Amino acid sequence: MRAHQELQRIRRDRAFLAEVPVAQLTASFINANKSEGKALGWRDCAFFADPAEDVGILPEVAAAIMALHHEQKAAPILLAAWPDVVKAATAEAKAPSVRALVDDRREVWLIAPQWENGCIRAGLAAVGRMVSGPLVLRDIDRPLVSYTVEMPPRQVAGWIEGRVLVKAAR
Repeated sequence: MRAHQELQRIRRDRAFLAEVPVAQLTASFINANKSEGKALGWRDCAFFADPAEDVGILPEVAAAIMALHHEQKAAPILLAAWPDVVKAATAEAKAPSVRALVDDRREVWLIAPQWENGCIRAGLAAVGRMVSGPLVLRDIDRPLVSYTVEMPPRQVAGWIEGRVLVKAAR
């Protein structure tokens, strides 16, 4: 299994290196034809992640998880990422204004969510059960604020993943 994962990593790295010139040309074309707004970087046009940029948990996400743990609001599933949280924590990092979105059963957690074009990008997603269909998530600090979302499909009952994009339910 480890050999298969390593082969997949090598293929992903090669795909990233092969697409860099295409991403640079695409960004140049888009920026040349853009009339307003911020210019795109070539990394915005790449499909495969740069292997050198795999930083794990962001300091803001670590600050949010540590704050939730300190207030005894964190779920046990978040403890699975605790070694990475401790490694990513810095003294300067502040928890975001929206620390977490949680379902009513407290089994689905989106830590440090940010809104992107009508979707939510979670700094860290932790799911303790099989999820399908629309799901109502509430702000952990403001329980009257809720969002209906669709989680990405996974074939496992429990998973933790960083930088997950969650669609708004229609």
